[in-house]
Amino acid sequence: MVLSGTLLSLQIDKVLVKAFWKEGKLNEAVQAVWNLKRRGVIGIASVYYELGRCLCYHGKWREATLEIEKLRILHATRPLAITFSGIILSAVNGGHDQDCVSIFEHCKTVLAPDIGIINATLKVYGKNDMFHEAKELFEETRKNSLDLDTSVKGHVSSPKTDAYTFGSMLEASASAHWWEFFDYAYKEMNLSG
Repeated sequence: MVLSGTLLSLQIDKVLVKAFWKEGKLNEAVQAVWNLKRRGVIGIASVYYELGRCLCYHGKWREATLEIEKLRILHATRPLAITFSGIILSAVNGGHDQDCVSIFEHCKTVLAPDIGIINATLKVYGKNDMFHEAKELFEETRKNSLDLDTSVKGHVSSPKTDAYTFGSMLEASASAHWWEFFDYAYKEMNLSG
């Protein structure tokens, strides 16, 4: 009974953090997590995930990465890569596009970015007239995807491009008026199925 009460309390803390975030009450969201620590409770991963998203939405990506570091010691219910994708998109939604680039660079020091992180970053690059950065990331990811197709089955070391990857690159190319690369990306998308 004590365990289920603790889990219920942690779920309530997660809901509180999310509610404070949606109401624009950053300090209250942070306080909710601090209250957990004061009670000697190590939160569940989703509490830190929501706090990280809240902080990034409000332009505090460095603080968010400190909170996300705590996920490494917890039994995370969502992989760290999903958390990084979530905070990048949250920073975009909060209008802190340049923070997204910093989060992506930080992310690469912690783990190999998965396709979700890459797609979120391509979206940011395309939205901010960073065509050359988008092109470089796309080509690197595409090369790694092609290497995966010819590698030993079951050995996955790099993310594989998907429809979102191609869609983001098409948008970035169109936005920058790089029609030749747009045609190239479109052909590659069709060839990859």
